[in-house]
Amino acid sequence: MFTVKKVMKIVPLALLVAIGSPLQVFADSINPVQTAYAPVALEAAFQKQMVYYASSQFASAADLTDDQKTAIQAGLAASRTIPGDMELLNVIGADNVTAFTRERDTLWIGTKSGLQRVNLKEKDPRNYTEYLAGPRYLYNGDDQVTGLYADGDNGVWVENSKGIVHIIMTAKTLKQKADTYEQMTQSVNERRGMVAEDIGYSLADGQYTGNPQSNDNDGLWTGEYALGEIYRYLAAKQTGDTAEMAAAKTDATHAAKAVMLL
Repeated sequence: MFTVKKVMKIVPLALLVAIGSPLQVFADSINPVQTAYAPVALEAAFQKQMVYYASSQFASAADLTDDQKTAIQAGLAASRTIPGDMELLNVIGADNVTAFTRERDTLWIGTKSGLQRVNLKEKDPRNYTEYLAGPRYLYNGDDQVTGLYADGDNGVWVENSKGIVHIIMTAKTLKQKADTYEQMTQSVNERRGMVAEDIGYSLADGQYTGNPQSNDNDGLWTGEYALGEIYRYLAAKQTGDTAEMAAAKTDATHAAKAVMLL
């Protein structure tokens, strides 16, 4: 019993001593590690942007000329002739490869289970190979590729039994990508200040329109969005972009008020 009381008296005293000691004393006792570093230089990188055409709608697509449609259809058909002398295709498996096309150093390989992009001359080895599948890249999620056509500008047209998707490769900076997400959030997810999870949306003339519904998770996503806008404000402040600062402050305030009214 005596021992327990003794310890209880000593521990608070030790804490007081530790708290009362200047932090610089502890800092001075640690030798800093000599580390050379440099800030990461962010460059524009390819981002994928998809345009979707159902099989029944492609022939009447208003955003394509008749000559473009003819060239695309001819290219899709030609891609079904698979080269027999390319070792990479043999490694993937001749029975699995369904379409093939190339643009300079980039190989586009269609298979029964998705699309592969191969370019061994990319600066970043992590970009040597990419695997694309699912409804984001293949129409309605049918992963069996039936045709490919390189668009001549780093992208590709991909056909399956459901439709055709144009995967456009657009060089964007991180800021441009963030701006795109900001526009999407405002036009699709925003609902009276809240960032909604349950969303019905439509696409017309390249513009998305949302029909968000309330959900128990909306407070979570809205809080995270508000924090993101605060970071956006701080980043804009570092560069002296007053217009960006004002927009970020407005969006952060709007979202924060919505959360507080939950």
